[in-house]
Formats: sequence, structure tokens, C-alpha cells
Amino acid sequence: MLTLISFLWVGHTNGIDFFPTKPALLIHVTVFTFWIGALWPLYRLLDYPEFITEVAVISHKFGRLALIMVPIMLIAGGIMATSLLSHPTQLFTSVYGITLMVKILVVSFLMILASLNKFRFVPALLRNDTGSAKKFQQSILAEAVSFLAILMLTAIITGAVSLPH
Repeated sequence: MLTLISFLWVGHTNGIDFFPTKPALLIHVTVFTFWIGALWPLYRLLDYPEFITEVAVISHKFGRLALIMVPIMLIAGGIMATSLLSHPTQLFTSVYGITLMVKILVVSFLMILASLNKFRFVPALLRNDTGSAKKFQQSILAEAVSFLAILMLTAIITGAVSLPH
């Protein structure tokens, strides 16, 4: 929790008015952390056929919660972006904006993976289609790689690229 709160005082939102940017950052990072933290245990449990039913039930519950939390996370990201950019054209005319657009593209790919999980792989597992476990596991791995790309892009945005003026 302290790590999450520390994001309020460092990084690309430092020096910006508290409201609404800081609460948006806290929400954004909290949901992100919750999501990324679920990937490794789910991935590993799918290696064991005796746990597939439990993984399906947990993933189904996670998916229901994600229907609420992910849009909130995306809205929070949008709030931060609008707080940091003085004009929408900076998304296409600054290094910061272009890097942010690449991050948005990766997030869009992540949303496709999440949709596949929610509407295809998890329902198949709930129907005891054990053959879909490997596909779900591959999708989780692709999510993890996407999250690594998002973390790298975030590191670039917060540490190596200046905000546009």
C-alpha cells in the first residue's frame, strides 16, 4: 500500500494539482497492480488439471469485477493524460504524446486479450473444456508480456521523456 501511495509524490504527475490527477493515479495503479498480480498464479495453476475448475471459477469472478474496475482504470488513465497534456495534438506532435499513444495501443491489445479470456476461454473452462486451458494460459502469457511493455513505456514516459510544453 505504501508503494502505491508513493506514486502520488514521484513520477509524471509530480507537481500537478492534487485533484483529480492524484486520485486518478492511485486508482489507475491500484487496479493495474491487482490485475497483473493475478496473472502468475492463474498461469501456474493451469498446469495442473485438478485445479482447472477452480481457475475457471476464480477467473469468472475476476472477469465480473474487471467489468467494473477496468473501465475505471481506463478513465483514470484518461484523466491523467488530459492533466498532463495541454492540447490533444500533443499526442501526435511530442515524444511524450507519441510514447503515450504506443502505450494506448498496447493497452488496446490487452483489452482484446481480456475480452477473449472473458468471453471465450473462461466460459469454455466453466463448461469443463479442458482443451481451452492451454489457450487461456497462452493468453495470460500474452497479457503478462503486454504488461511488461506497458511498464517499460511508463518508465520511458516518467523518466526519460519530458512533458510537452
